[in-house]
Amino acid sequence: MRKKTLILNVLIIILLSSCSKDLFKDNRKTWKRESPVFLRKVRDFHQGPDGYYYVIGDIQDEDGGRIYCAEEGNRKNCKKRWKVELDKVATARSLEFTSDGNIIATGMREDGSQDIGPAVLLKLDMQGNILWTKDFMYDVRTKIFDIIETADQGFLMCGYVTGATEWGYTYSWGLLIKTDKDGNELWTKRYGNPEEPGDYNEFYDIEKFGSNYIIVGQRKRHDNDNYAGYFMKISPSGGIISERFDDAVSYFNEVTISSDDKAVMIGGVYSGGTVIKKVNPDDYQKIWQTNIDNPCTHVGLSDIVETSDKGFIATNYYIMILKLDKDGNVQKKIGQHKAINGMITPTKDGYYMIAGSGSFMKVDKDLNYEEKY
Repeated sequence: MRKKTLILNVLIIILLSSCSKDLFKDNRKTWKRESPVFLRKVRDFHQGPDGYYYVIGDIQDEDGGRIYCAEEGNRKNCKKRWKVELDKVATARSLEFTSDGNIIATGMREDGSQDIGPAVLLKLDMQGNILWTKDFMYDVRTKIFDIIETADQGFLMCGYVTGATEWGYTYSWGLLIKTDKDGNELWTKRYGNPEEPGDYNEFYDIEKFGSNYIIVGQRKRHDNDNYAGYFMKISPSGGIISERFDDAVSYFNEVTISSDDKAVMIGGVYSGGTVIKKVNPDDYQKIWQTNIDNPCTHVGLSDIVETSDKGFIATNYYIMILKLDKDGNVQKKIGQHKAINGMITPTKDGYYMIAGSGSFMKVDKDLNYEEKY
């Protein structure tokens, strides 16, 4: 009898201990959790108006576009609600929410060989049902990297279009495509004026700035492999208001408009290094620039958001997560983390979620989180 009582007491202690751990996990505000979202590359990530998280990317490099919807569980983990496998979409690029309560997404279709095929625009409802798709193909290759809804409820997309000589040498223009609310093309415009094969102009991100737009990307010239960060301010009709080529940077991946109406970009140099730069959007006057040495850079896979204290959280592909103050000084760095291959979204409860290929990570404005849970 005494032995049975001892065993029962041990079981009760184990049960109470397990419950207290669950309660502790439930009360945590910052955490890391292995993700049910299986993507090799996360291309875009946002918390929706419904409070759920929406992730777009590829299950393989340039192969297998997918969109996931996930939610936080009651133990502060993330669990999948639904997924959409995008038929014949090799690269899924960007995702936004529309004013009519739906989702708009972009990608590039496969066409028998890697990296060649039309760009695709998709509209989905919030349950992941595809409402319509539109393809856009110009010259030998068309890529769309980002999309934004315009004041008329249409869409403005940025990317690039590649041409080729009869001998197969290529060159590219920065590309804007304007559509109506149903994805029908209203106009396209090309930028950068490639003069010779080997001249490349590419747009990677677009943000609204007042009634106008800021676009960033890269330019390369054929004669000396001269790369430059591409910065452009345009009107709603696509007219160039200002254009700058920054030779100190090889490319800009992302731009965000800060609360003081300045443009903050993250990019890199191909010799190795991440660059974060804040400028006045009207004249490209530099306010501050932060350079971080690292052995790897990657076009199109980094992100930056402003935090509640007017600082910034930034990610760089496979390298680091950074916390910067309002003047661009690095306050904290987390390196070699699974969530780094990812994008950042502010959450409705005042935190920041980072989605990577292997995990979700929820942090506060100072990058505090719980590694073990």
